[in-house]
Amino acid sequence: DWPPPGANLLRLAPPPGEALSRRRAALILERAAANPLGIPVPDEPELQEFFAAYAPSFEMAVRADYDRVGAPRWLRGATAPEVDGAQQVVYAHPAWTRYRDRVLLQLVYTLWFPERPPQSDGDILAGRLDGITWRVTLAPDGAPLLYDTIHPCGCYHLFFPTPRAQALPAPGGLEEWMFSPQSLPSIAESERPLLRIASGTHYLEKVLAVRGGDSLARYELRPYGDLRSLMRMDGGRASMFGADGLVSGSE
Repeated sequence: DWPPPGANLLRLAPPPGEALSRRRAALILERAAANPLGIPVPDEPELQEFFAAYAPSFEMAVRADYDRVGAPRWLRGATAPEVDGAQQVVYAHPAWTRYRDRVLLQLVYTLWFPERPPQSDGDILAGRLDGITWRVTLAPDGAPLLYDTIHPCGCYHLFFPTPRAQALPAPGGLEEWMFSPQSLPSIAESERPLLRIASGTHYLEKVLAVRGGDSLARYELRPYGDLRSLMRMDGGRASMFGADGLVSGSE
């Protein structure tokens, strides 16, 4: 059932921005890939256009503060970062993948929750800090080819193909293969994905398509690199991540 009993719904849309047509997106990608390696590397203003244009909206079932997306921060004397639910923030960074003979641009969006509360006694999945990462793989013509999502712990990897992508047959043996719970229609220029997120577990329940500015509540887009140098309230700066790439206290 949606919404689930006892939960309030919070819908967050990305910041308003200028529309990015698929034609302009294709021209940027073509120009950005005019290098010996054929890797599309848009300049910073162009990259911000892409992040704003392809950012998803979120519809979250909220029962308590553990369901409120926020900005990681270092409190005074803390040995692990906390998530400030008063700042509704999504962090974005680019990535790339090789698809057949082309290198494709990917747009990666990550949001953080303060914790995953225990669902029962001895729940080994519960603990401090939780999140969702949503990734958009763009075709050279600027249209989304494939979406996928994963939790920052490295679990629950799900694929959401558009009509332009088909899954290859799974290989033999015990290798874990692609799990695609839902296919998506072609997302029009005036639409964006809406991600429904469960309370507590923060599982992705469903992906829908909505039009433009579908919510009065907005989140802020920030560079993912900001997490590598957060201000400490007791002075100085510190990364959210340890030398091993893991977040202290999230074990």
